[in-house]
Amino acid sequence: MPIEIRAIDLDELDKMMLVDERGFGGEPNPEGFSRSWAEGELDRTRVALDGDEMVGVSRAYSFEVTLPGGAMVPAAAVSWVAVLPTHRRQGVLTRMIAALHDDAREREEPVGILTASESHIYERFGYGIATWRLGLTTEKARIQFREPGTPGRMRMVTREEAEKVLPAIYEYLRPLRAGAVSRPDFWWPTVYFDQVGGQKKKAFFWAVHTNDAGVDDGWIGYEITGDWNGGVPDRDLVIWDMQAADADVRTALWRYAYSVDLIGTVRAHNLPIDDPLRHLVVDSRRVRVDFINDGRGAGTRCRRIRNCAVCADD
Repeated sequence: MPIEIRAIDLDELDKMMLVDERGFGGEPNPEGFSRSWAEGELDRTRVALDGDEMVGVSRAYSFEVTLPGGAMVPAAAVSWVAVLPTHRRQGVLTRMIAALHDDAREREEPVGILTASESHIYERFGYGIATWRLGLTTEKARIQFREPGTPGRMRMVTREEAEKVLPAIYEYLRPLRAGAVSRPDFWWPTVYFDQVGGQKKKAFFWAVHTNDAGVDDGWIGYEITGDWNGGVPDRDLVIWDMQAADADVRTALWRYAYSVDLIGTVRAHNLPIDDPLRHLVVDSRRVRVDFINDGRGAGTRCRRIRNCAVCADD
């Protein structure tokens, strides 16, 4: 029987999540987590069925990408791509990706973007590296900033407060950074507040920066891990998210991170390649670069689907 590629209905979502779970070795919907990301834009899903059995899953979301200068273009944000081990090397992935690209063309989206689980998979479908990320580690006690603090103030917020203010701040910020992508309303509950700042993290915090005009223009989201060892704190501050309107705000966020007490090490693993921390401190050697790669576990990648101003030859 030939493999069928099509979108799913809401009553088939649990089957899709099960295939995705088997492909990635995780929980399809951990207890207490929102299903908003899973339920969003089901008409953009493209799954593979072998008879009645769902054997492959894929989907796209309707995003925007910020170009240099602040213009934004529509993008097909590819996600949830998995094929069961029983149906590998049978052309299932190729057919699903082709269906996603056909859908993007119909919607006049000029580019497709994704974060790859394995960095080499998507090259054969025309995707290339779109951005780099930086991982840093520092010993807090060794960090001293060159310049005094910048204008503005910081305030800590609860998760409930963060759910209200962070989406609005991000909408204000994303035109300011080339390569920034939109974060739809249904993205925040599941992907950000449940996974990034989720229930499995024992101690997660947000702090928001406000400029002198009273405008919220950045934030830092971080986890504190570790414990006390022999009466001495042996804990790390792990930065998961840092968003800033400009270099001054980013400096203020970094200064805040090193003002948190009872911390031995400050780590960050999802920074832009041009992060300024090494240039802000007295001894740049104390800022250890752990890695520079193309994304979480693999890569943030882009493929031109229609003519797009991102590419210089258009």
